[in-house]
Amino acid sequence: MPTYDPAALVKLDSMISAARYSHHHATLADLLVRRANVRLEQGRQQDAMTDLEDAARACQAEQDWTGVARAWLMIARLLSGQADRFDACMKAFAQADAHAIRAGDDELFARVHEHRAATARASGAHPIAASSYAFLEECYGRTGDQVALANTLVNRASLHHLNGLPHKALTRLDEAVATARESGDPVALLRIRLLRRAYTAQTRREASVEPLHELLEEAQGLGLQGPAALAFITRASELARAGKHAQAAAQAEQGRQAALQGDDVVLYLFSCLLLAECREALDDRPGVLAILLTCKGTLEDRLGKAAGRPVVMILDSLEGRWGNAALQDALRTYRKEARERLQDPSSN
Repeated sequence: MPTYDPAALVKLDSMISAARYSHHHATLADLLVRRANVRLEQGRQQDAMTDLEDAARACQAEQDWTGVARAWLMIARLLSGQADRFDACMKAFAQADAHAIRAGDDELFARVHEHRAATARASGAHPIAASSYAFLEECYGRTGDQVALANTLVNRASLHHLNGLPHKALTRLDEAVATARESGDPVALLRIRLLRRAYTAQTRREASVEPLHELLEEAQGLGLQGPAALAFITRASELARAGKHAQAAAQAEQGRQAALQGDDVVLYLFSCLLLAECREALDDRPGVLAILLTCKGTLEDRLGKAAGRPVVMILDSLEGRWGNAALQDALRTYRKEARERLQDPSSN
């Protein structure tokens, strides 16, 4: 059943007509955006985009450049879900970008390029994604948002990895760590150091990696939420260092569950990466894939699509270490086990 009121929609149509007739452009723009949202709820996407284009023109008549940028950003996001309309989508992003700049709205400019980068990346248009990341670096450098800048550097690192440039990826991760350190946010710094450690461990780009138990001690020192998760992860780390990987994996899994229940993203990431290392030590490659894919999905659900990209970078690095044949074999086993779990929920 629709949540909109048909009678209210008729009234909204009348109000739009009146605003057009009286040339009240600001009111007209607001009403058109409201009707666009209703039309989206009705599944009338093309009509919604027509309303948003009209709203952009109404804002332009008022020289409301922020309003113009917002309307075009909404259009771009609607088009981003249509693979055959990529060019139109990029043109809409270009309009949003130009008017966000004209408005001098750094926050809106950043939002435009976060979405543009994500859309281009998903379509394989890596140069476009790279250009948006460069714009974001400049923007966050100007506004002084060091945590956002660090996250952008992590995204650039993952793009370098996808393009077969692991040395550049590591350089970007080093820059991200340095930037997060400057931010004064110890939790953000710990999260990025964890990702860097996981990447170097998986790609074997360095002779040694930052000891996991030292990072864990820092997490304890920060007083992160989730003492139960910390206790399990600490025990898992001790067991892993002693070479007892099966027992360590069991403790890490309990830590993962506790972190999930406590909604602690950093400890959740910690436990997933430790669990992946334990499973690999046990030669359980399908298990490595399973936990990393689960981690990616959970981070995306909790924090948005961008949060899962660094884990994708770690997943992408596996082929270089295992070889394509071994990776494909692990994927087949993982998919088979996933299908079996779906068919028999009691096995979960």
